Amino acid sequence: MNKLSNSRPSLQQIAKLLVAGVSVLSIGVTGCTPVLEERTERGTLLSQAESTITSESAIADVQALVKLGSRVTGTPVMEQARAYLIEQYTRAGYETRTQTFTYPKFEDLGSNITVNGRTINGRALNGSIAGKQSARLVAVPNVGQTSDFAAVDVKGAIALIRRGEIPFLQKAQNAAKAGAVGVVIVNNEPGDLYGTLGGEVQIPVLALSGKVGNSLFESQQPQVSLAINTRQRTVTGTNVIAHLPGVTQPRVVVGAHYD
Repeated sequence: MNKLSNSRPSLQQIAKLLVAGVSVLSIGVTGCTPVLEERTERGTLLSQAESTITSESAIADVQALVKLGSRVTGTPVMEQARAYLIEQYTRAGYETRTQTFTYPKFEDLGSNITVNGRTINGRALNGSIAGKQSARLVAVPNVGQTSDFAAVDVKGAIALIRRGEIPFLQKAQNAAKAGAVGVVIVNNEPGDLYGTLGGEVQIPVLALSGKVGNSLFESQQPQVSLAINTRQRTVTGTNVIAHLPGVTQPRVVVGAHYD
């Protein structure tokens, strides 16, 4: 998306040089503003000066959006970004319309495990149910295969499992089948662990970084408290669609995220 400046009237001409029938789509789902193709309908490259102006304009748009703050879909800041795009498209000679959409969003509102009075913050795996459990913490050998649970008693306990080899969902399902009331999955690297279950399991699942989680495998089944605080809600976002006047069947569509 090119920003039109009153001090740069040539940008209006540049916009008209774009492919006849161009449609520009700003999608309300992640990343950056669209940069229009720098070629004319006949394939002729724009001049160096014109190209520099359009590049500077695109950078100015990105900076303006970033300055607004975090553009999370469904928030007031996202609406400010939408209004900004519509204004800039209109100033550049485009006609605009909006298109709303909805999607389910999983949110972790703060999840942790408390061991010997020490609270360790983690993150619920996407799709985990909310819940609180106080029980023994039992380290499961290897990576949580069905056979691994045969070596330990996790009935009524919280299963501590290492990441690796099998999906998170399979680890959690194996734990649930063995009678566990919760699951803690520790990353096989020092950093934080973010992930998605990708299916249903009826016990809460927490993910920990390897840095803080590895030491728990050395514990001798202490009593711990697991707190998973999550919610699932429906979010409404808005797409901004812009096109040159009179265009009904665009030959080129340029899309980009703006949140």
